[in-house]
Amino acid sequence: LPQSSPDLEISVLIPVLFERTPRISPRELRRRLLELRDSVQTCGEILIAPFGPGVDRSHPFWAICEEFSEAQIAPTAGRSLALREAYLLSRGRRLWIHRIEEGVLPFFFAQADLEVAENRAQLIIATRRLADSRFRVPVRDLGLTYGRHRFGQILQAIVRSLFGLS
Repeated sequence: LPQSSPDLEISVLIPVLFERTPRISPRELRRRLLELRDSVQTCGEILIAPFGPGVDRSHPFWAICEEFSEAQIAPTAGRSLALREAYLLSRGRRLWIHRIEEGVLPFFFAQADLEVAENRAQLIIATRRLADSRFRVPVRDLGLTYGRHRFGQILQAIVRSLFGLS
């Protein structure tokens, strides 16, 4: 359990992958973190958990993460351990876990909170696509793509039935 009692509404846990060639630019990381900070400014905290093979002070993400994170979280090798460390330092009654490189917009979290508050859901998972994104697949690969999509739907149905989610 977290080290302190929850005294905030929201804790945003953000595992940030430090790679030699980042998937998003430092400028884009800063922009996304600014949007998140604006959405939780008065009622929550942001905890950034650095992980990956390239975590060190010389990485361009380091200064950005220090600027936005409410607590210093020791770098780890993997995403799961990074999330665990952030969770243990969290002070929020509700957790938002955000993979910053996937580009889920902050208004999604506010909408998810409404769904939970109205008891329409207990767990909400975002899709990793923006409304204006495009998925282009060569015709020769459509069978493989469709099979993977169907597998995801079947797995999601199993998880929902096991945990009683709607």
